[in-house]
Order: sequence, then structure tokens, then C-alpha cells
Amino acid sequence: MFNRIVFLLCCSLLILSPLVIPGAGAQPDPEAAGVIPKAAIHAAQQGLQRFLDLIPPGELGHFGFQDRGELSLAALGEPFMIYTLTADEILADAEDLSRMAGIHPTGVWQFPVVAAGSPRTLLTVDQMPDGWEAVDLGGLSPAPEMEVLVARWPASDGYQLRYLFIYQTGSQFVWVTGKGESQLVPLEATARSLGLLDEGSRFEYRPMPLSEAVAILAPYVRLALVRRQNEGEEGLK
Repeated sequence: MFNRIVFLLCCSLLILSPLVIPGAGAQPDPEAAGVIPKAAIHAAQQGLQRFLDLIPPGELGHFGFQDRGELSLAALGEPFMIYTLTADEILADAEDLSRMAGIHPTGVWQFPVVAAGSPRTLLTVDQMPDGWEAVDLGGLSPAPEMEVLVARWPASDGYQLRYLFIYQTGSQFVWVTGKGESQLVPLEATARSLGLLDEGSRFEYRPMPLSEAVAILAPYVRLALVRRQNEGEEGLK
């Protein structure tokens, strides 16, 4: 089953692995990490319909759409940049919590794809060697949960929220900074997958320091890397 469509110049349809780190083009400028380039917006506008047209007839539900009528209403929402921690940093920091490497902007932007006022999926835009390009359609939009967190930590009170994605585990966090605070808030699916609450328990957004998040993520990242290595060895046989 397709859960995401990836468009590349030399390929047709591919499944995007959660272990693939984006950012194939120029390195992002941390000074301007919060400002999306106009060329990236243009690439998203140009790429949206192309990706929607690639969705197989029986796969609309995997992208949050019920029928082609809803698909015709699709539009781009407010974009946000992906921030991340690398696997090496997570594993090293878990061994020595005093070192704590920083969270990095990837330079990759995601646009919620909205229809009838509801976010359905995500369009990803990356800076490739030949310029900005829409490279991926798919994934559950974090926009509804981010709206909840924006209400709890509003910009009017001096807070800034950024979206953090751990590629090795598919984990989603919101990084909250402001008033001397720097904390990570796991989204619900991540909290449940990392075993932060019992099955059936009521979910509540609980901020945690980076050190706690790293300690929780480390064994999952280690397992993902071992699995990837084993899959690579199998492919060589």
C-alpha cells in the first residue's frame, strides 16, 4: 500500500524511507532558518497538483481524502521547517548527557495540504542541486496538534514553536523555546510508540528536557540502525 508518493526526475513512484535524511542541496542557513524562501513557496505551488495527480485511484484514503471531489479542494496551508537531531548525536548524548548537541534546521519545508478547512497530508519541499523542488507527498499532518500547542505556548507570551522529526524512528516533537525554557513536547502518536503512556491512557502534552528525550530515543535509534544494517547485509547476499 502506498503511504507516500515521492517524485524524482529519474523515477516514477517510490516509497520514501523514514531513514532517508533530506537536504540534498545547499546547507540551510541557521540565521534564516525561520524564513521560507519565495522559491520554495513557488515550488510547492507548482508541485502540489502534480503529486495529487499521481495518487492511485484506490489510495485516496491514505492521503486523507475521501474522494476526487475533496481532492479538487486541496490547497496549501502555512509551511513549517523540519528540525532534527542526528542519530550519532542522540547516541552520543545518551552516553554523556552533559554534552547535549543542538537541534538542527534541515532546510526542508513541509506544507500542510488542506481541504474544506481540514489538514489532510503534507507536501515536502527541499533544495535540490537545480533549485527548490516539491519532492514528497504523504504523512499525517501535525498541524492540528501544533495548533493546540500554540494555544498553550503562544507567541504573544514570547514562545517559539518548531517542528522536530527524528528520521530513524519517525518520532515527532514540537520544540518549545522562550522565557529561558527549551523543551520538547512529543505528539500523541510518538508518545504512544515510545511507551510514554499505557495503552488506553488519556494523552496529555507533557514537555520534557532535551536530555530526557534523548535518553528515551536512544534505544529506538540504536535498534533502527541495527535493522537498517541487517537489511543492507541481506541485500548483498
